[in-house]
Amino acid sequence: MLKKETYINGFSSINPIKDSGNEEDVFRCVEPDYKTYIDTIAVRRLGKIQRMALVGAKMCLENAGVNLPDAIITGTGLGCLSDTEKFLGNMLDDESGLHSPTSFIQSTHNTISGQIAIMLKCYGYNNTYSHRGLSFERALEDASLLLLENTENVMIGAVDEIPDSTLKITQKVKTFYSKSHRNEPVAGEGVHYFLLSNAKQPNSILLKEFSSIEGKVSYEEILLECKRILLSAGIETREVDALILGTNPNIDELHYQQLQNELFLNSNVLQFKNLTGESFTASGFGVVLACKFLLGQTLDERMYLKKKHSKAQTVLIYNQFKGISHSFFLLQNV
Repeated sequence: MLKKETYINGFSSINPIKDSGNEEDVFRCVEPDYKTYIDTIAVRRLGKIQRMALVGAKMCLENAGVNLPDAIITGTGLGCLSDTEKFLGNMLDDESGLHSPTSFIQSTHNTISGQIAIMLKCYGYNNTYSHRGLSFERALEDASLLLLENTENVMIGAVDEIPDSTLKITQKVKTFYSKSHRNEPVAGEGVHYFLLSNAKQPNSILLKEFSSIEGKVSYEEILLECKRILLSAGIETREVDALILGTNPNIDELHYQQLQNELFLNSNVLQFKNLTGESFTASGFGVVLACKFLLGQTLDERMYLKKKHSKAQTVLIYNQFKGISHSFFLLQNV
């Protein structure tokens, strides 16, 4: 439960959404023009996920009209795997040779937040959370505590990539979809950043409530948590204009369908993993989608599971990863 009013004053998203459908077993990000935001030397030196995170952070600050955040927090399930693979690959290719430590140094999870701080010359609080399917949620919890301590602007991110070799491993252990494991979600990647503050701005989105549940839980527990959040916020189910679900296409995920049918028959219902894929920090894009809906931005029609009306005042997000990491976010237009 949030102790202070928390506003999203800016956001950005680098994601896999493109005009045509996905034809592979992974959703890759549509990468931005890096040269617009970072110099060409940095583009060559940094790994893909770091380049995207740097640009995503700058885009977020630009969207918020803020030059420098007071704190930077990143949630990532897998971290900088491309650099890890590069370093280990070089060791295997040349067992007895000397290797540049750059890839090893850049392979740690907290490199993402660290590189952003170096680029921005931000010397404030800097942290990284890697808690599997609740990595972004843990970053958000930390940010809410900082705001409670009157930190002015906190930038948080949801960042994950899925290199080819990692994809093959995760497919073998049935984490993601493959030709031999078709009942698993399709892997995706993405970079999503948000600038949070206690101060309201003209285009602010109010983060009214959020919560998370870890472990396998029954539908009754999910329903109870959903009702608890709405009750805590003083919102009735009929006041929820849109329900955003982290449903994976062609996979039997009953919690999503039951919640939609029991409580939100008259709400817009949207999905996003049909265009972005599944990842440990996919809920970050759910929050991006909610912000766009509340700001009246045009959404891809492929996201709508049910379109009832265009009213944009209150949005509820429910996402789960592999049935063991569940999260809710309640956002409002102000």
